[in-house]
Formats: sequence, structure tokens, C-alpha cells
Amino acid sequence: NAAGRSQRVRRAREHAMSANLQHESRQFVRVPFAAPVQAEQIPQPSPNRIWHLLPEDLSETGLRLLSPELFPVKSRLLLDLDSDNPGSSIRAVGRVVWASQLPDQDEWHIGIEFSELSDSCRARVREKVMEQQASG
Repeated sequence: NAAGRSQRVRRAREHAMSANLQHESRQFVRVPFAAPVQAEQIPQPSPNRIWHLLPEDLSETGLRLLSPELFPVKSRLLLDLDSDNPGSSIRAVGRVVWASQLPDQDEWHIGIEFSELSDSCRARVREKVMEQQASG
């Protein structure tokens, strides 16, 4: 139900804030990011399996996602960021660099590092980060 989902997302965000303390020495700033993200594992373990994931934050080098699925560290994902806006969506390949299960939940925070990103998509990611910084 919507209330339960809202409570899980709130707890996940609280957990994420405390987890951020572990990642304070970042070279690139991270900003809140709420646009929808679609992901496909490369290679696909099951045909045409697409996950609709909730993003937590974004930087020029990667993002953190809230996922009902545990993706193994070092696995590769084909990502479509801002997938609700086909004209401005950002396609990238990312590598899972860490995963952390949320307390008492079957959901995970997944840290993704962009491994393949075109120059134009990299510029759009940078633009989104700068827009969030300016509005934050």
C-alpha cells in the first residue's frame, strides 16, 4: 500500500543519510535525484528483465539506487536515467561498487559507478548535478 511504501522510502532515506557519513570524502558532489531509473543487468540473467529503481542521489561519476533486488558487486547494469522523458533520458553502463541491505527490509541501497557514458550524456549528468546544486 502507498502508506507502507512511503514509510519504507522515509526509513530508507534516513538510513541513506547515516550511510552518507561513511562516504564523506567524495571527489564529486552528490545531489538528490528523483527521476525514474530503469536498469537491465548485463548480461541478462533472464530475458527482457527490466527493473524500475528509485534513485537516491546522483554525481558526475555515479548514483545511489534503492532496489528490491540485490545486484552483486562488480555486476554491470545498463541504465536509463530520467526514463520518463525519452528525449532527455541518459543512457549509461554502470558497475555496482557496493550494496547495503536496509535494516529489517528486503530492499537494498546500491552504489553505481558509471563505466560507460557518452560525452553528451556525461554533459547532461553534469548539468543535472549543477541544477540541483543551484536549487538546493
